[in-house]
Amino acid sequence: MNLSHGWSDHEMALIPESVIEQVAERLDVESMSSEQFYEAIEITAITVYRCPQCQRLHLEEGENSFKTYAVEQIID
Repeated sequence: MNLSHGWSDHEMALIPESVIEQVAERLDVESMSSEQFYEAIEITAITVYRCPQCQRLHLEEGENSFKTYAVEQIID
């Protein structure tokens, strides 16, 4: 994964539904700038990287500290 060229399709944010609901309610009553929007969701967001080859998810738990999840292979 090459993440050195800005935003990547392999980089995502995991955000609790409660935070999404709070931000949606704020959008209903006030005008938010893009900076305010990102500030509102970044508080609890977890950065997630998905490998394009193996589909493993790498969740960033701290600076350069990751927990990795592999796709479960179910055998019938």
